[in-house]
Amino acid sequence: LEWLRNQPFTSAPMAAGTTTENLAGNYAGYTRTTVIADNTPIDGVKQVTVTVATPVRRNVQIVSLIAQ
Repeated sequence: LEWLRNQPFTSAPMAAGTTTENLAGNYAGYTRTTVIADNTPIDGVKQVTVTVATPVRRNVQIVSLIAQ
């Protein structure tokens, strides 16, 4: 999430959409899903939702708003 916050607002990593990554190494079995929604909840703001799923099916979710 902090990495995304440091990207330019209109850059490719900040484009609306969903990205899912299967983590490796010490975090094997964990999955991180990032969803970016444009103009949510208002124009000029992106809602970024990061969800981490653990191997035992527990989820942790963080929602953040990033303004232009």
